[in-house]
Amino acid sequence: YQLKIEIIERNLPIVTNSDGTIAKYRIDISANFIFIDTSNNKEIFRDYSKGFAQYESQTNNYDTKQKRNEAIKIATTNAIQLIPIKIQNFQSRSVE
Repeated sequence: YQLKIEIIERNLPIVTNSDGTIAKYRIDISANFIFIDTSNNKEIFRDYSKGFAQYESQTNNYDTKQKRNEAIKIATTNAIQLIPIKIQNFQSRSVE
């Protein structure tokens, strides 16, 4: 079997300060995936999962980037962890 995954990242402002700067962001990770049977090269299952995390702007760019990277890791992990569950759920429905 082969699993192809496409990761799409969106960085969305969710809290704006009165001066127009962004105080808080939400990272939205979409993991689109295709589960393929390599013996016949046929698609078995196609779906997506999502993960989210938030981070606040910091007083300097370095710290903001660090917080953003942490949020990306959390959101990506959450999205990726759902993939095997979705595949197992699909397979259990297919057997019935």
